[in-house]
Amino acid sequence: RVLLAGLERDKNYKILWVEHTDKQNLELNFVIPRIELESLKSLTPYYYKADQNRIDAFKDIINLKYGFTDPNDPSREQPIKAS
Repeated sequence: RVLLAGLERDKNYKILWVEHTDKQNLELNFVIPRIELESLKSLTPYYYKADQNRIDAFKDIINLKYGFTDPNDPSREQPIKAS
């Protein structure tokens, strides 16, 4: 509803969710194919300039609602190690 307003899930678009815990914490990743299913025309589900603030607000709301850690919290920063 936040990112694809006006489109119906399963009718106009599909999302593939991948859940993994290989780093000892839960991570959720998703992929949205760039095609609108009814018309078969190109679909741009995310446009940085228009959508970034909305996505950040959604992420903050979900993190607070479910008690998730904030991935942007400066206390969680880790130094980059060059190999």
